[in-house]
Amino acid sequence: MHFDKEKDNNRINKVVTDNYVYLVTAFISIFVLIICCMITKSVPYGDNFPIKGNGYLQDYAQFFKAVNDIKSSKSLGLIDYTGGLVSDNYGGKSTSITFYITRPWLYIVYFLTPEALYEVVFALYYYIYFIISGPIFIYFLTHRLSGKRLEKNDKRLILLGLAYGLSSYAISYFVYCNFRFLVFTPIILLGVEKLIYEKKVILYIISLFYCMISEAYYAFILCVFVGIYFVVIENEMNKSGLKDFIRFILSSICAAGLSAFFLIPYYFRIKNSPYLSFDDTSPSLFGWFGNILLPLSDYRVAKEALWTSNTNYRANIYVGMLVILLFPLYFFIKDIKLFQRIKTIVVLLLLYFAFDNQFLNYIFHGFHFQWQTPNRFAFFFIFLILVCFYDVLIRLDDFSTKKILGCALCSGAVMILSYIIAFYKNVDDKGLIAFIPSAVCIAVYCLAVIVLSKKRQKLFEKTIFILMLIELIISGCFSLKFCLGDSEILSEEAKIENIKIISQSYEDMKDSFVITERPGEYFDQNFAYLSGVNSISYYTSASFSQQMDILYRWGILFSKNVIYYSKGSPLADMMLHVKYHIADSTDVLKLSPYQPIAELNGLYLCENQYSLPLGVYFDKNEKLDEWNTTAESYRNYSSAFERDNEFASCFGVGKIYDTFIVSEATDQMNVNDSYYTKEENADGTGGCLYTFYIGQDTGGKIYFPIAQALEYVGESKKGENDILYLYTPQQISIDNDGALELGVWNEENFSELYKCLSKQTMKDYTYGSDYISGHVDVSGEGILYMAMPNLPGFKAYVNGKEYAIEKYMDGVGLRLDKGSYDIKIKYVPQGKYLGIIVSVVFAVILLFYYIVLIKKTKNSGHEISVG
Repeated sequence: MHFDKEKDNNRINKVVTDNYVYLVTAFISIFVLIICCMITKSVPYGDNFPIKGNGYLQDYAQFFKAVNDIKSSKSLGLIDYTGGLVSDNYGGKSTSITFYITRPWLYIVYFLTPEALYEVVFALYYYIYFIISGPIFIYFLTHRLSGKRLEKNDKRLILLGLAYGLSSYAISYFVYCNFRFLVFTPIILLGVEKLIYEKKVILYIISLFYCMISEAYYAFILCVFVGIYFVVIENEMNKSGLKDFIRFILSSICAAGLSAFFLIPYYFRIKNSPYLSFDDTSPSLFGWFGNILLPLSDYRVAKEALWTSNTNYRANIYVGMLVILLFPLYFFIKDIKLFQRIKTIVVLLLLYFAFDNQFLNYIFHGFHFQWQTPNRFAFFFIFLILVCFYDVLIRLDDFSTKKILGCALCSGAVMILSYIIAFYKNVDDKGLIAFIPSAVCIAVYCLAVIVLSKKRQKLFEKTIFILMLIELIISGCFSLKFCLGDSEILSEEAKIENIKIISQSYEDMKDSFVITERPGEYFDQNFAYLSGVNSISYYTSASFSQQMDILYRWGILFSKNVIYYSKGSPLADMMLHVKYHIADSTDVLKLSPYQPIAELNGLYLCENQYSLPLGVYFDKNEKLDEWNTTAESYRNYSSAFERDNEFASCFGVGKIYDTFIVSEATDQMNVNDSYYTKEENADGTGGCLYTFYIGQDTGGKIYFPIAQALEYVGESKKGENDILYLYTPQQISIDNDGALELGVWNEENFSELYKCLSKQTMKDYTYGSDYISGHVDVSGEGILYMAMPNLPGFKAYVNGKEYAIEKYMDGVGLRLDKGSYDIKIKYVPQGKYLGIIVSVVFAVILLFYYIVLIKKTKNSGHEISVG
């Protein structure tokens, strides 16, 4: 027993010794994480939510819903009813089917996770990726086939792993989980090298396949750079090189073919994306965002994490100041072919120019205009410049002190110049002090080169490596703390818990197409994922243009990836099934026009008595058919008020809004006048607070038009001078004379409209994982209108037979005659079956290929080599 114990200890010691560099790199990354979690009081070292920004608003919301669905034995269906009325749930987000088909272990993890540990488990997902990125990069460096390598226990590798894992890219994009690029990139590019130098394709195919099914858009960006890397690395320009190229192309096609079950539906979804109109034209080759030296000014020590910016040339490229100071030495490495060095430097320059050049930026972003997330492709710049630095470190003894100092001084001078330009252009709101740590760091490194001459080479190397280690740790700790510990989430989480408690007393809040909204809420559009209710509000990049079409039709605000219910309007609420409001009594900007029916800790549940169910039958109505065409844009009317009034007139109902004009405040105003003042945000973001002073002659519930939407301002009583408030994220365009149109809701007329529309509606609903069904009895010729996005992939069945769907009022329309009908709308994502067939075919081809290869290898008597 004693012998076995000693043997086990020896094995452990050997493992630790052999993997010392990996373990130390991971340990330092863990140390930085723990320090930052403690400073920011993040879970598990405090109560603050661990990840800021999108970490909560998008990723955690979807994670929370997926965990609860798995634990409640709900199937992850093709349709998601939670946000945006209905949305595709086949792929593109972490609640989707394909996400869990390709990660089956998550079923077990999620099922066993108690709710008290949800945030910890969620954060671990981020932390693990963050910790392993450095060791994986080291693995690439010690196994690459395209140049010299250090032994895997060489301590210099720790610096390279930390420079990669604690880079400003890894830290700043922590909130988006974009730093997964840093994990995928070394593995896939090592696969490229094995493909070229060892003629083995399995690593490349499998790693690229997994990246593609993880997130197709990011995989597409990475594929661009995989192709560039194939060109950059040393490759023979002969018949052998041609064979490598063919093998590379065929392997890439195989990876895409295996991923087809995900990629083909993804392609069809992209064709219906709201981004399509945004990305369909490329910018000019000669368009620039700012100044060519400005991206370099973001290469700074102890820089605040930058995950969003309206300044497009900002770039998260910091990997240690020593890297940029010694980079010019790469050009003087004689044992690397000149053509190889030129190719590498040209690609680095091309990437750098792309940070500022609009055309190159568009290409490297996957033919997509970046928006507030600058230069996501900087991961490849980081990878390539660190590989160059690796080549320099291996040969550092070959360079004279004079050459090292000259390169450091030249690089340092360029860096200082970029800081000065950025300072005078007011790029950084912290002023000159933000650049001082970097300038000091440059001076210290240059001083180390001067003081420690060539005679003290070992001391010189040891000194600069220690300085770089300290720099990376300090800079990492400083930057990462800006991504962790969101204290603002605590109050939001408390409100979510209150909503969950309220919904337990009103069970229909959890029914599909019973919509609950939070008027005036611009912060958390994915609250429905966390609270178990359903909402129009939605925050995702995986939305469809058809979702935006129907919301535009009825007057809901949205951007490319966010649906802002904001405060809604009576007609939008009625048609889009909004039955409940959660109004915050502590905020004058978060009011509801509906009567409260419950209250909990300052949150009021308000019920809309005019909400219609899914499926309203309209008798044949030529005027309504005309409105269907005209109201595709509110711009065809004088205002959204006229658009909604015209809709009511189609059913013989009078105006549902009585409009009046308010002017900007002057000294001549009296008690019967209505006027307003506005106060713009001091931060220059375009937000604006409007204060409305309502005259004594006006009373009722008042609405204000913002583009296609009508926003509830508040209620005024006749005979009183009421003051009402409205906040808008962007300043509203007003007439030349400063006049604004407001409308008073005519609830009596609106009630008549509701009675008219609610006479014939669908009943006996069933909402399945891939279908919606119900029954309707109709009295004559007309159209059944289902106010939900008319997604491509919907098929209608009436009394069991396939039936034509008409796009009507941007929803689903079914032309019916008098009779009784069972309705079923089934959803199959476009390209789903085609994608599955293609994936199966490629899997069979690859399997057949390897069987033939193994038999051929056995017959030849050689060792089997998986190529």
